Amino acid sequence: MVVACMLRHGFTVFQVADPSAAKDCLCGIKPDIILVNWIFAGMGALPLIRSLRASLAHHHTPVIGIAQDAGENEVIDALESGADDFLIRPFSPAMLMARTMAVLRRRAPEISDRELTIDALTLSPTRHEVTCVVGDREVRVDISPTEFRMLYFFMSKPEVAHTRQEIRNRVWSGDQTVDERTVDAHIKRLRTALSPSGMDFMIQTVRSVGYRLSSNPLVSDSSEASPLPASSVQRTKAVSRREPAFASR
Repeated sequence: MVVACMLRHGFTVFQVADPSAAKDCLCGIKPDIILVNWIFAGMGALPLIRSLRASLAHHHTPVIGIAQDAGENEVIDALESGADDFLIRPFSPAMLMARTMAVLRRRAPEISDRELTIDALTLSPTRHEVTCVVGDREVRVDISPTEFRMLYFFMSKPEVAHTRQEIRNRVWSGDQTVDERTVDAHIKRLRTALSPSGMDFMIQTVRSVGYRLSSNPLVSDSSEASPLPASSVQRTKAVSRREPAFASR
């Protein structure tokens, strides 16, 4: 169903059966999006997603995880490992395409060309680059497209507390399929990206509100996202596929 749906909507699909074949295939192509089954032959999907995020060639390529009977922890693990979205079977072709197009739209958010600098942290929209001055060196921050948009939003409104809904509306263009757990997972990924430069303290949790960016450290601030009810992520049972797929237009 997944491959047929992508083909019907004009994508060229490269389908492989295992992680080794996936890596070989990706050496020769640069797809617009990668669909990864949660568990398939030889290796779980998590290591594959992590390897994609560590790859210079595919670090910014959107990734959607697909699974059956995935619980809250599995979904969070996928998002924290680098997936941009997660689909649980069963889902319709219309839902698959809606989520695919939503992820692709996030690759080109409406961001001005104005360079932003707060403390030692600088974000350049024109170069799509984040740098930090550490001592007498300028260090490049390795950051994904979603976290780049999130950091731009925070840096454009420093010291202002934002609710998760506000963050979702600005970073994901109000996509209703993005829940609060997804926001929390990407906040954690943003902090992880900033950690080597020592700037992770700037992304602060505001209790009972959400998050803010501040150059003033909080003694009591936690590096973990605020907990949410376990009911935030639904469980669904279905039959899984065993192949990752890559799609390009």
